[in-house]
Amino acid sequence: MGPLIKMTAEEERDWESMPALFRCPISLEVMRDPVSVCTGVTYERGNIQKWMEAGNNVCPATMEALHSQELIPNHTLRRFIQQWCLSKGFDSFSPPKSPANPSKIRRMVQDIINADEDNVNKALESLTSLKDLVKSSPRNAMCMQALGILRVLAQLISSTENKEILQEAVALLSCFQSVELVDDDDDNDADADATGQPLLRGIAIQMLPSLEFLLLEKNMEARMNTAILVEFLLRDIHYAREVGSRETIISSLISLVREGIEEAVNASVSALFNLCAVTKNRVKIIEAADAISALTEVINGSGDKKVRERALGVLEALSTTAEGRAAIDDHTLALSAVVKSLLTISASADEYSVAIIWRLCFKSGEVDGDTLNHNLLQAAFNKLLLLMQIDSASPITKVKANQLLKLFSPMRH
Repeated sequence: MGPLIKMTAEEERDWESMPALFRCPISLEVMRDPVSVCTGVTYERGNIQKWMEAGNNVCPATMEALHSQELIPNHTLRRFIQQWCLSKGFDSFSPPKSPANPSKIRRMVQDIINADEDNVNKALESLTSLKDLVKSSPRNAMCMQALGILRVLAQLISSTENKEILQEAVALLSCFQSVELVDDDDDNDADADATGQPLLRGIAIQMLPSLEFLLLEKNMEARMNTAILVEFLLRDIHYAREVGSRETIISSLISLVREGIEEAVNASVSALFNLCAVTKNRVKIIEAADAISALTEVINGSGDKKVRERALGVLEALSTTAEGRAAIDDHTLALSAVVKSLLTISASADEYSVAIIWRLCFKSGEVDGDTLNHNLLQAAFNKLLLLMQIDSASPITKVKANQLLKLFSPMRH
């Protein structure tokens, strides 16, 4: 975990002089939410909670037995830490909100389970409140997951006929995409992948008609949350085939990419990337209107490098098909964007770019140096020469780059 309070280079000396009392004995980092245990020692809340949850029943600092797991907020120390930071010119910090009471969360989850025409407002209030709690603390999200909130929401999304409840349920479920959760169901080990991501097999598929409905709505926030949720589901390859069979979802994701709202673009490109795990989906993406144009705009853009890398990854997957190579070749700017991206994004992006150029020039075993015009060929040649000298480039990428250099060399004059 990185520093919790920002500092400048000039402030480093003051930072090093911070009283040891202000640092958590476990992480040695400044405490934002100090709590005391029964031995009288104070820790950062998140650190001591993880210690206890790991089955440790002694105080880390004194090794005395913890006869109680009660955590008492140390408001006085927290004020001293904040005052010290302010006196030294460090950015002030706002202590994180304490986790919500589990019984309160349980009541709101029950409101959702009981959602019907007679208590729409109560269900909406609970959905909104739970969404705020997820955003304020990962521990709240973990508490909700332990209460079965994911399946409750999936069932609600699948069955509700109230559009407001549907939108709020999707918004809440989409919030879990950024939270690392663990499946606690011992009888359902198959429901968790290697990263511990909780999955909803058997229920998630039932949500797809509702998600299609929201993706066709005019409400941008609803569409964006739905795209985030679709991306979340597609982290499990088991869903890729089923989602890919629904052309409305694919075309809607591409439309969101074209509309250029950052969060929607990020989720949609990642969803398309995961859909490409199934070969048949690649042709369906190509057949969707403006797919190559949408991806080209992202690659050429100035947005998040990780998203631009993912867009190149989608284009690389599409180039493995004859339809994809033809579509890239026919697009006036796609290959130019690929060449331009070389050495500007990441090593993985370079691998994707070289693979795309290589496939278009050696398609179906036939050499085609005319794929690039003279100016583009020269630019590609120069960048490929530089790439051959970079240690981060993989051996297979260098083999392809070398073959391209041999192809391009006699054509430059």
